[in-house]
Amino acid sequence: MKLTHPEETDLYNETMDNLGPKETETGYSVWQAIPRDVNKYFKPRVMAGTRAILRDFLDRSDGGLELCILQDGMPFLPGDPVVQVIGEKSQARKLEAKILSTLFYMTEVATRTKELIDLVGADRLIEVGMRGSAPGAWTYSAEAFLIGGGKLTSNTTLRNVPGLVEGRDYKLVGTTGHSLYMEYLAAGYTQKNTFKIILEKFEKNYSGRPCSILVDTVEPMLGINQALDVIKERKKISGQTHYIRLDSGDLLSQAIYALRETVEEIPDFKVIIEDGLTADKIKHYEAEIQKAGFDPKKHIIYGAGGYFFNNITRDSNGAWAYKPSVYRTTNNGDVDVVKLSGNILKQSLPGLIGISYDVLGKRLNVHNRYAANRIITGETSQAYLDKSIDELKNEAKYYWGKMQDMPKKWYAAYDLSDELTQMQHDAVKRTYEFGYKTISSEDSTQSKQNLKLVVNDSV
Repeated sequence: MKLTHPEETDLYNETMDNLGPKETETGYSVWQAIPRDVNKYFKPRVMAGTRAILRDFLDRSDGGLELCILQDGMPFLPGDPVVQVIGEKSQARKLEAKILSTLFYMTEVATRTKELIDLVGADRLIEVGMRGSAPGAWTYSAEAFLIGGGKLTSNTTLRNVPGLVEGRDYKLVGTTGHSLYMEYLAAGYTQKNTFKIILEKFEKNYSGRPCSILVDTVEPMLGINQALDVIKERKKISGQTHYIRLDSGDLLSQAIYALRETVEEIPDFKVIIEDGLTADKIKHYEAEIQKAGFDPKKHIIYGAGGYFFNNITRDSNGAWAYKPSVYRTTNNGDVDVVKLSGNILKQSLPGLIGISYDVLGKRLNVHNRYAANRIITGETSQAYLDKSIDELKNEAKYYWGKMQDMPKKWYAAYDLSDELTQMQHDAVKRTYEFGYKTISSEDSTQSKQNLKLVVNDSV
């Protein structure tokens, strides 16, 4: 495979092409991408980024590399290898930046999304974070939101993502922002009259759709009272229910007040809450609104942006690493290699891991515990890209259910093979040489059994 954009690497990988030993010039190698948990917080993660990587991989590959990768939406725990690249070492090495940057970002967004979706459901959560992510990450952010279980988004750039279909994979939502109200106020309109004109125009242009009035352009409580008056008036005239959107101030008190003032007259009235949402805040809002006598499932929608996309780095959900696990040599044949490190959480896994289905509770001598579908570049990859997000999420449901039955000890420590566990516990010795049996992947022609594991102390 020849990369059409070789600049998508770093100087480390570019320089190493000229520094390797002559014994590995044949080029064959195996690489793995593995997320670690530097905070020892072992919570299930949502795999996201597979579609994005495959789209790029298919565009830039002539078939010289074999890519094995966990499906989008599948669960995994820190320490599980989620990607395996097999082929020419120089080209496989240069995929490091692309694979890691895509996976750590999209996986964290998808995992955060699932956390909120599990709380409120896909029909009550809107992704509004386009302005909170970097331009190059817009589509990655929104696609990861969908993979994590989201459905409603304001991000129109998804229309340009191959394989994603509006109305099938997602629904675009969003009505008004502060600038519209400021425009009317600048032209001399009162705020209440502004609300009235906007709703009249909205009903004319978007018949049958609710509009959410943003109430805090001037002052939240003033805006709420004026908006509720106009919404009640429009309900009597057109029969259409409209909502309000809260974006600053005491959101909980504002929401409860609006519901008390409106629900009896307009039973299907809703309040959209935004601004600085987190899972803990949503739990608090849900409980307090319920205590106030209102069903949040019927009357509250949440819009979140910054929570999904802020403060995400490679270490946000584990120190992701992309390391070689096999090198083909002219003098020793295929050699399994491992990085031991001085930190157990930064160690890699040796060998051809054979990403394949596993039975929960049984290792079957493969390092990935469960749910790892193989996806190979070529026709299989294209068929995968043609699937809807819903299809992928439905395929993942079985494994998320199995995750609930997983032995709790797997949440507390890595459950690695006996050989690797011994290596980790005795890592200070630094040098090992003993038999290590690996399982060959189904689709690989490389048969590897009873290989020697060699860890060299020299750096």
